[in-house]
Amino acid sequence: PGEYADVTPDTNVGGGKVAEEIEKLKEKVPFTQEEEKQIEYGADVEVWLEIKDISDSVSSEEKAKVEEKLGDADVALYLDIAMFKQVGENEASRLTQLSDKVQITFKLDDSYINTDKDVTRTYSIIHVHDGKAEVITPVFDANAKTLSFQTDRFSTYALVYTDEVNTPPAETPATGDSFQPAFWIACMTLSIFGI
Repeated sequence: PGEYADVTPDTNVGGGKVAEEIEKLKEKVPFTQEEEKQIEYGADVEVWLEIKDISDSVSSEEKAKVEEKLGDADVALYLDIAMFKQVGENEASRLTQLSDKVQITFKLDDSYINTDKDVTRTYSIIHVHDGKAEVITPVFDANAKTLSFQTDRFSTYALVYTDEVNTPPAETPATGDSFQPAFWIACMTLSIFGI
């Protein structure tokens, strides 16, 4: 059988890539019967992920779908996340769906990272696919400045965030309790001496 390779370019937004070994990834990529025959007879397979900033070209319909799920959040950018496969000398084809989810990780630009210690920033991803929008909760790694999330479909994604001002913990008020054990122990000791 042919060999599999992940040839994801490093020019993706944030250096985005599939965070999965090629052996696990190949089980999730759909192939036609003809492609499976070619692979069986030694055709190599290349798969790759492309992540492009489409903030300037996203359709008004997709923006409207994102806004339906946006709530109080702000949109940082719109992304076209696409996966491709190429079997042997065949033309590369864009995949719209895998048989199972894969994890995608990309680095956030510094302009999307909150540096105000009085504010907590929470990220979400709104995915628009086949005219429907869903909210995905990604994992933010503050040290690596990366976002990771899982998906099995490839289309338009919006990176969104909400900022919440941190409220300092309320000080515990004095309760007026005047119990002083040292004073009462001293009084008992004097009483015993008096007796």
